[in-house]
Amino acid sequence: VILRPAADLQVSAITIPQHALSGQTIEIGYRVENRGAGATLSQTNNWTDRIYLSADAFLDLNADRYLGQVQHTGALAAGAGYDQTVSGLRLPAGVTGSYYVFVVTDPITGALRGQVYEAGNETNNARPSDQPLLIELPPPADLVVDSITMPTHGTVNEIIDLSWNVLNQGVYAAQGAWSDAVYLSADGNWDLGDQLLGKVAHGGGLAVGST
Repeated sequence: VILRPAADLQVSAITIPQHALSGQTIEIGYRVENRGAGATLSQTNNWTDRIYLSADAFLDLNADRYLGQVQHTGALAAGAGYDQTVSGLRLPAGVTGSYYVFVVTDPITGALRGQVYEAGNETNNARPSDQPLLIELPPPADLVVDSITMPTHGTVNEIIDLSWNVLNQGVYAAQGAWSDAVYLSADGNWDLGDQLLGKVAHGGGLAVGST
């Protein structure tokens, strides 16, 4: 029995923005190459690329923050590679400072190897960004709901139409994206026990005094 030449998946490049706002989304790009002598097997041509946020250039899966993952499908010949762009990665709220973005292709699982057999090259599948990402807190805005238009009554299991007005009454513009949530409450005080009816996403920020 002779072992066939094994694949060797490596992340060869990562592109990230220079700055980002805490709690908002970022877009990154990366490239994965097969630097081994053999192609990935057809039985294992599906694997995951995972993305992490790290305070230093050393990956620690017990401490670093998971941002998301991409499922790759398709065999990769020796010397070949693929480019991937991932948008909508949400940064943790309240996190500020310089952080590296890590991409791990075909991460090691409980079997002490990934989906793809790489012989003795299972430990070189992670790469940090060349430069850290600077995460900053946006200046504080002050968003308030200053009017709601709604019907006087509704019927169980039927749809109602609502509209509302959101005002930024702060001294700084609101930046990034957020959502407005609509709840049904038995009194005039919102709490976690109230019934969620739905959410509406808002993007593009909101200038001071704008609605």
